[in-house]
Amino acid sequence: MNSFKFLIFGFFTLLLASCQSLVAPEFQDVKNLKVDLAGFTAVNVTGEALFHNPNETTITIKDIEMDVSVDNQKVTHIAKTFDIKAIGLEDFTVPIDLKLSLKDLQINSLSSAINMLSGDEKELHFVGKIKVKAYGINFNVPIDHREAVKLRL
Repeated sequence: MNSFKFLIFGFFTLLLASCQSLVAPEFQDVKNLKVDLAGFTAVNVTGEALFHNPNETTITIKDIEMDVSVDNQKVTHIAKTFDIKAIGLEDFTVPIDLKLSLKDLQINSLSSAINMLSGDEKELHFVGKIKVKAYGINFNVPIDHREAVKLRL
């Protein structure tokens, strides 16, 4: 009976020693960012947040929570749930899709509309976190990204 316990103990010790610790995915960039006018009251912002999974194992992206600012003024909060599989040692993307009010963007005057006709540039700032899961362990990955975009009518 003692040899059986020793065998089980040895097996679990070997199993634990072979496991690598999990590392949070690395935020890299925002790709394919597009800003399109949606009628006369809003704009749609779409794109992809690019990450790298430094782990050898596949992880799951569970949710995203972030604030979006335009020219240093918060315009919206994003909270979405996902079920995105990220293969080990590869890059993966998380979709960005939000609608912003022109009022929140402070585009509510004739001069602002004229500036948009000439390609007025605005700075988008994404700040927040993405929750990922592997082997039942959750990680929060911070995001802090700025990008200048041109708004055109």
